[in-house]
Amino acid sequence: MCLLSLPSGRSLFATVTPPAPAHQYIKTPTFPFPTIFIMSSLSSSSSKIFKHALSLTARRRSYSTALATSHRPNDDVTVPPVPPVNLLSENENFFVETVRKFSQNIVKPLVREMDKNSKMNPIVTKGAFENGLMGVHVPEEYGGSGSTFFDAMIVIEELAKTDPSVSAMVGIHNTLPVSMIVEHGTEEQKHKYLPLLCSQSLASFCISESGAGSDAFALKTVAKKDGDDFLISGSKMWITDSGEAQVFVVFANADPSQKYKGITCFIVERGVEGLTVDREEDKLGIRASSTCQVHFDNVRVHKSAILGEYGKAYKYAIECLNAGRIGIGAQMLGLAQGCFDQTIPYLQQREQFGKRLIDFQSSPNRIQGLQHQIAQVRTEIEAARLLVYNAARMKEYGIPYVREAAMAKLFASQVATSTSAQCVKWLGGVGFTKEFPAEKFYRDAMIGEIYEGTSNIQLNTIAKLIDNEYKLRSPSVQNGSNVHLRHSHLDVEEFEHYALDHVDMAFEKVEQVKYNQTVVLKEDSGVHFTAMPAGHMIGGFIWRICRVAGEDIIYCVNFNNKKDRTIAFGKI
Repeated sequence: MCLLSLPSGRSLFATVTPPAPAHQYIKTPTFPFPTIFIMSSLSSSSSKIFKHALSLTARRRSYSTALATSHRPNDDVTVPPVPPVNLLSENENFFVETVRKFSQNIVKPLVREMDKNSKMNPIVTKGAFENGLMGVHVPEEYGGSGSTFFDAMIVIEELAKTDPSVSAMVGIHNTLPVSMIVEHGTEEQKHKYLPLLCSQSLASFCISESGAGSDAFALKTVAKKDGDDFLISGSKMWITDSGEAQVFVVFANADPSQKYKGITCFIVERGVEGLTVDREEDKLGIRASSTCQVHFDNVRVHKSAILGEYGKAYKYAIECLNAGRIGIGAQMLGLAQGCFDQTIPYLQQREQFGKRLIDFQSSPNRIQGLQHQIAQVRTEIEAARLLVYNAARMKEYGIPYVREAAMAKLFASQVATSTSAQCVKWLGGVGFTKEFPAEKFYRDAMIGEIYEGTSNIQLNTIAKLIDNEYKLRSPSVQNGSNVHLRHSHLDVEEFEHYALDHVDMAFEKVEQVKYNQTVVLKEDSGVHFTAMPAGHMIGGFIWRICRVAGEDIIYCVNFNNKKDRTIAFGKI
């Protein structure tokens, strides 16, 4: 239930203007969504405001410096009013350069050794902490870098260009256990754990079990209440970073009778009685990143170890895993780019039949020559980058991003697999050896379509959201079935100041039941509720707001009489 109001003097389709640009050649960018304001004077019955309706002004990132300094070939460049999603700000470029130096100087010389030994070199782990990569979007007051979620994604991407194993260690640490504590921890928990997790200690996210992989909430691990304590018993599988982790964010069912609504999250420290970590799995790829089983045998924790609210951990897990999917997308994007970058120079230097490999192209007898294959792969990498960056920026702006996150992970992981496979083929015999890194990238890419939701799970998510998106077009919605609306009063005169005569036009058409026009949904006690789907006068504007907010909302008008109108929003 929500009410949205526009302030006096503002245009109905006004856009948000960020701070003035820092460079004289840069035009002021605008954000491509209307500003949304929430009414402050609501009755107690309407206190559950539409929480996703945001003042985008407050969340608008300033790209002034970025537009002035990034990707500018000369001082005469004109930047479009809406900056591209892949245009990096000065701070974002700083993160890229920092990670690139760390990757080239510290990580790259150790990649082959770490892969062979299936062990992360302590020098790499220490360097990641010292460079501020283990708490990228943790506030500075808790010891983090105080940066953004998007910055964390470009860190993950850049690391994966050199070694996806290091990217996995850093990425999963940032996006899952650390994010859980940042978002849901008490002040005491934040001050106790975050400084350590940003400076010296790894954390693991313990949710997967033998029977709870893609079906993440079919948990067998339980937490039995014992006075002010809980006794955790069960086993977790495929736990990343668990070989070195000092802190475990553990999901257990504290009330199995409530099914998934009993799932609660606990912070458990390494070394407590009853907690054991098995040997590391002998994996195909990302071998330097430790993956182990973790067992809990009546591990006793105090109720103060509960992370967030009792019984709400299933919600927290969904939030974290959705964000984590963008992280996996960033990792797979970096993997594809890194493999491509390290393969092309060979194709430029290697000669066959008197010309470079990269000069070979299609002939009437060939379906696709090498040049076209290279162009196709690079195009797919750029498409994956746009999907990943767009999802990351949407999350950063507070715009619902679940569909975009699933698409980013799905496509980027597919591109990583296809790119690395092509690179092995382009390299020929040497591509099949450990002399070139393509074979390692190929092995590492396999995990992208498996962990944090398989490709089929991503497709399921996307399909479900597409179904929801088109619900308003279905006959059942037009006929009013299964639609429940609530309403609250709003000063319509103020609304009409912006809507002009659109509301009056809606009243005149209320009995005209036509697709994509005014639709009668329900009639009760002489009060008609009408819906105006997207594309019809003011209804199109309201629908666009609601899509930004991420809900299936119908704009409604109570027209008992024109002097006492009600603007209401109902969720299907």
